[in-house]
Amino acid sequence: MRELREQRGLSQEALADICGLHRTYIGLIERGERNLSLHTLEAVAQGLGVAVAELFSGIPASTAPRQRKSSTGAPALADIAAHLETIKRILIEAKLTDAQRYEAAYKATRKKT
Repeated sequence: MRELREQRGLSQEALADICGLHRTYIGLIERGERNLSLHTLEAVAQGLGVAVAELFSGIPASTAPRQRKSSTGAPALADIAAHLETIKRILIEAKLTDAQRYEAAYKATRKKT
């Protein structure tokens, strides 16, 4: 994120103003000291004029297996599990969440369905 901000000639304060965030929060994000919500991630990406995916450009590509279809045409459960694990790993490596928060959010979502 810092690299993209600097490429655009923006200070942390200028990016914060564009995104509607506090200037110190941008520094905390860049140093990996704060987790971002998806809403904040979208705001930062928009403020930088990039797709959200570009913010993850330094993260290794997914190693999830190719998607197979079940007999009903839906993705196989093993593939869904592999994709979820990959998403979890990306979020944790990008310091957008930590493992305990991810697990708690995932369990809360599963209870709703």
